[in-house]
Amino acid sequence: MKKLFILISLLMPFLVNAQELVTFNLTPNGTFVTPDGADFVIVPFEGKSAHEIFQKLCSNVGSVYNDPSKVMSTVEDASIKIRAWNEFYKKGIMAIPFDFGGYYQLEFRIKDGRVRVSAPYVEESLKTTVSINGTYGYDYFPSTVRKWFKNEKSYKKNEEKIIRAQNIVNFPINAILGLKGNSAIVNDDW
Repeated sequence: MKKLFILISLLMPFLVNAQELVTFNLTPNGTFVTPDGADFVIVPFEGKSAHEIFQKLCSNVGSVYNDPSKVMSTVEDASIKIRAWNEFYKKGIMAIPFDFGGYYQLEFRIKDGRVRVSAPYVEESLKTTVSINGTYGYDYFPSTVRKWFKNEKSYKKNEEKIIRAQNIVNFPINAILGLKGNSAIVNDDW
């Protein structure tokens, strides 16, 4: 019994500091929501001022993006907005690979002790590029996503694309917040 008590007391700091990763799920209309259907989530930063949180998040943006000045706009100690580009999915037509990429937006509103993370937003137009000759045209994210969710067969066929789209927005959100469970987070205790 005494050994169990010692073990629990040794693990308690890790259990208390563990924080749930932020997750947004893709919906059939091309928007993102939390698992309970909300369009934002509040992440607590106990005992931290808005300034401290702002500085930490800005530093983490630098760990996620090559040049934060090209993707980030801020209001000092109040908010951070990210607009970045990523490839959302690939499609092959007659052995010609097409890449569909576009801009997504992330918003973090900061107050003492907490951050409000708005649901990610993917801009409607996805630029289509063909590996052989460059730009081909545009696709529209909401209409494409509706096709992915059309029925169970379509969902199963496109499940990998849905997961990829979710990861594209969830990974940087959690990395910017510095939440544990993210392999890109570097321990500051060096």
